[in-house]
Amino acid sequence: MATDDGEEPKPRLMIQRMELTNFKSYAGTVTIGPFEKSMTSVVGPNGSGKSNVIDAMLFVFGFRAKQMRQNKVSDLIHASEEHKDLEYARVSVFFQDIVDLPGADYRVVDKSQFVVTREARRDNSSTYRVNDKTRPLPRSGRFCARAASISTITASSSCKARWSRLR
Repeated sequence: MATDDGEEPKPRLMIQRMELTNFKSYAGTVTIGPFEKSMTSVVGPNGSGKSNVIDAMLFVFGFRAKQMRQNKVSDLIHASEEHKDLEYARVSVFFQDIVDLPGADYRVVDKSQFVVTREARRDNSSTYRVNDKTRPLPRSGRFCARAASISTITASSSCKARWSRLR
């Protein structure tokens, strides 16, 4: 479908959903999403975990624990009386390329889905994976996070290309 100026709409990267396992206030695995194509905020009452959702995105994109109000990455592992001694915290962010259609509709670009995962362990080490393949965090990780809105990544083509090379 062409835009008003006759151009074909360009695909853009969006966050489809997130999966958090043992991350901060979330024990076990919690799925957040699916997100709408133009979601712009996370809302909820005090103590509902809004900032933890944002911290989860920062974590995946390579921010240090201090930037998420923690001293070390092992502090991001859920710790409660009911769930003592958990060994890891994991966050996975599922992406897909979409083409916007009128209204709330969109078309998913074939074979464009990928997932970026970061896992923190008790020894304060982290592992990054793209589509379940272990990878070093690309230097662009922090750049991509800055290029992202909270819900929909409208990342520059440079950022998108860097992540795509790791798939």
